[in-house]
Amino acid sequence: MVDNLVNFATFLGKQGDLKLAELSFSEVLGETVVMLEPLARRKNITLRSDVADEGLPPVLGDRARVGDAVYHLIQNAIKFTGPEAW
Repeated sequence: MVDNLVNFATFLGKQGDLKLAELSFSEVLGETVVMLEPLARRKNITLRSDVADEGLPPVLGDRARVGDAVYHLIQNAIKFTGPEAW
């Protein structure tokens, strides 16, 4: 819970510092999946990213913030996936 509060305070502190640029969401997702694979493997979960990048326009956003959001979504999915979902 303390970690969550620290993360939230950090997030609030960065709110005004957006660095907008075009980015490929599939690249951000792929990089995040690679980072979280060891955590998933420890829970016997296989991560797979099936995003068709072909023909998709780039997204305008802050790469670090989008990456953080995707990371936390996937990390929570791994954390709260129990054996009954396998």
